[in-house]
Amino acid sequence: MVLIVSTASLLNNLPVVIANLQTAIPLQLQLIGALAISAVGFTIVGALVGLAIGAIPPRSSGLGRFADRDAALLAIAAGCVGAAFAAAAAAVRAPVWARVPTLDATAATIPLAEVILEPLGGLMSRIAIITATLATIDRACASWTRRRGLSVVMLIAIGFLAGGTPAGSHAGGWAVAGLLTAAGLAILYVGLLRFDITLVPLALAVMSAVAVLANGAERAYPGALAGSALGAAAVIALGWFWFRALRYSVNPKF
Repeated sequence: MVLIVSTASLLNNLPVVIANLQTAIPLQLQLIGALAISAVGFTIVGALVGLAIGAIPPRSSGLGRFADRDAALLAIAAGCVGAAFAAAAAAVRAPVWARVPTLDATAATIPLAEVILEPLGGLMSRIAIITATLATIDRACASWTRRRGLSVVMLIAIGFLAGGTPAGSHAGGWAVAGLLTAAGLAILYVGLLRFDITLVPLALAVMSAVAVLANGAERAYPGALAGSALGAAAVIALGWFWFRALRYSVNPKF
C-alpha cells in the first residue's frame, strides 16, 4: 500500500521532479535515474513498513482489549487529545517568519489528488512505527507492572525526538514543542493506549485528519478546503481499515 501511494504521488509530482533536473544532462537519462532511485527507495520503505505492521499482531497478542463497541469511540477521543497536543506544539515550534501556508500540492499535475495522497503514506509509516514501539514498550514493562520509570523515559525521549530539528536558531520554541509532544505521547499511553494497543491506528488517523483539515482551512489556493475534506476522509478510512484489521488479526472474534 505504501509503495502504491508513493508511486502515484511521484507520478503526480513529475512536473516538480523535472523542474529540479539539470539542463546540462539529457532529460531522458535523468528521468530514468530519478525514477529508478525512487522505485528502490519506495520498495525499501514499503517493505520496512510491511514488516513492522506484520510484527505487531504477535507482539500484541495477550495484551488488554476494550470491548469492540467502546474501542472506536476511545480511539477517536485519543486522536482528538493527540491533535490538541500537536496543535499546541505546532503553535510554538516555529517562529512567526517560518509559518507559511502549505502550497506543495499546487505544483502537482492534479493538486486535488496530491492533497489526498500526501498524508496517506505518512500515516502508514506512523501506524507501523508507533504501534510497534508502544507494543514493544508494553511488553518490556509487562503491561505497566514493572520498569514503569524506564518506560516513561523512553516515551518522553521518543516524543521529544519526533519533533525534528529546530527552525533556524529558534531552539526555545522547538524545545517546548518537543516537551509538549513527549507529554502528549506519555499521557495517552499511560492513561489509555496501554489498555488497548489496537486503538493506535484510528487515533493516529484522527490526528492526521485534523491536521489535513487545518491546512485546508487556510485556503491557500483554490480548492484547498474541498481537497482537505477528501484527504481527511481518505485518512480516516485508512485508519479505520488498519484499526479493524489489527483487532481481527489479534483476536478473530472482533
